[in-house]
Amino acid sequence: MNKEFKEGFSKGLGLASGLIAIPVTVIFLFVSYSIAQDLFNAVFQSEEKKEYLDCQVKRSNRFKEQVQARREGFPVPPSVDNCEKPTKEWKWQ
Repeated sequence: MNKEFKEGFSKGLGLASGLIAIPVTVIFLFVSYSIAQDLFNAVFQSEEKKEYLDCQVKRSNRFKEQVQARREGFPVPPSVDNCEKPTKEWKWQ
């Protein structure tokens, strides 16, 4: 192998590895972010907040059911009680 081939091969290998590293890094950051977000929500959200969010989802689903029942002329289901917002208490208090 001559010197020019070795230099060209080294440059090409460096360029190819650099181009491959960009999408691999993006995928790695995306996966890391989604894992970190799940861990953050599991650790820092209280049980009361999870119950509140579930209550809000149920409330919005019931509202959609009521709208649909009014449109189609069916009996309207009863409303869900208002959800109580949780107090902000820190874990160390």
